[in-house]
Amino acid sequence: MSRPVLLSESGIVSRTKPAIYIRGGHNPMLASLSDDKGVPNDYSQDISAKLVLMNGPNGSGKTTLLRMIALNIILA
Repeated sequence: MSRPVLLSESGIVSRTKPAIYIRGGHNPMLASLSDDKGVPNDYSQDISAKLVLMNGPNGSGKTTLLRMIALNIILA
């Protein structure tokens, strides 16, 4: 795990305009249950995004990605 950095649109550290940017993120629960960390996921969300729509077939990892994002935000 790495320390979180809050970025503004210009790339300068800002505490007023947070955005979500995860590079090579893993679900900490999956990593603790097995030796295989799985596929690292990248996720970014713009400052102005109010809604994110995730779609895909059953068993494609939507819930796992959502849990990874939530746990990384909580643990940050």
